[in-house]
Amino acid sequence: MRRSLLGACERAPGDPRRRGDSVRPTRSRARARGGNLDLRSAWGGAASRHGRLPPRRRPAAAGLPSHLTECRCVRRSAGEGAQTVARAAALLDLYTPERREVSVGEAALMLGLAKSTAHRLLATLRDCGYLRQDQRSGRYALGAKVLMLARAYDADHGFPRLARPVMERLRDEVNETVGLYVCEGDARYCIERLESSHDMRLVVNVGQRMPLDRGAAGRILSMTPAQAQRAGAVITRAERVPNACGVAAGIFDANAHLVAALDVTGPLDRFGDGRAERYAALVVSAAAEISAALGHRPIERTP
Repeated sequence: MRRSLLGACERAPGDPRRRGDSVRPTRSRARARGGNLDLRSAWGGAASRHGRLPPRRRPAAAGLPSHLTECRCVRRSAGEGAQTVARAAALLDLYTPERREVSVGEAALMLGLAKSTAHRLLATLRDCGYLRQDQRSGRYALGAKVLMLARAYDADHGFPRLARPVMERLRDEVNETVGLYVCEGDARYCIERLESSHDMRLVVNVGQRMPLDRGAAGRILSMTPAQAQRAGAVITRAERVPNACGVAAGIFDANAHLVAALDVTGPLDRFGDGRAERYAALVVSAAAEISAALGHRPIERTP
C-alpha cells in the first residue's frame, strides 16, 4: 500500500537511497514553495482519496444566510449570473389573472428559451416555493411564497386596502375603469384596478408596467409633490392608447410625499361634452379622501 500510494522513485546512479524508497514532503520543501505545508498538493490528493485527510468542503454561497444556503434552489443557482435571475423574473411575469398556469413548452415559447432551460427555471422556482406544479398536468402555477411577497408589499404600501372603498364609489359614479398606480424607477405599475361595466372599456392588469411619460397617471407621477398638488388633476386624450381618455390626481401620505396616482380611463367619446372636467373634480376629491386616510393634511394657502 505504501508503494502504491507514494510510488517508486527512480534514482540516478550513485544515489545512496534504494530503488523503491518513498519520498515524503518535508516542511522545509513546503515552506520553499509558499510557506505552508499542504499535504493535499504535495501528494496529489492521494491521501484524501484513501481516507488519510478529510475531504475539503465547498464553502457556502458568499453573503447568504445559513438557512438559505440549505435551500435546494440556492445550491443549484448560487454560481449562476444575473441572466438567470432576469430569466426567472421574466418567467414570473408570464402569470396574470387570465394566465394562471404555464407549461414548460409555453414558457419556452414565450420567453424564447430552450425547453431544457425553461424546465430548469420552473423546477428551481418550484423547489423554492414560488411555483407549484400540478401532478396530473405537469403545469406550473404561482406558489405560496408569492402570496407572502404580496402581503409584504401590501404592508409597505397599505393604501390599496384603504383606497378600495373610495375607488368603488368613484367607479360606480362614473362607470369607467378606475386604477391606482405607483412609481418604481422609470415606470409606473398598477397596484389596484376596478373595471367599468361597459362592454367597451380599458382593461389594465394589476402589476402591469406602463411608461411615466404617457397617460394621465404617468404625468402625475412624473411631477414633484408640490407640482402635483398645484395641478390637482391631469387630463390626457389619446396619449398612451388611441381613442382613449384619462383623468388622474395625486395621492399623498402624512409627510406630503406623492405616493400614488388615482385615475379614471375610458373611450374618448364617453369623456366629451364636459364630462372629462366633471370626472376630474370627482377624481381629485377621491384622491384627497385616500390621502386623508393616509394621514395627509393639505396646507391651507391664504390668498
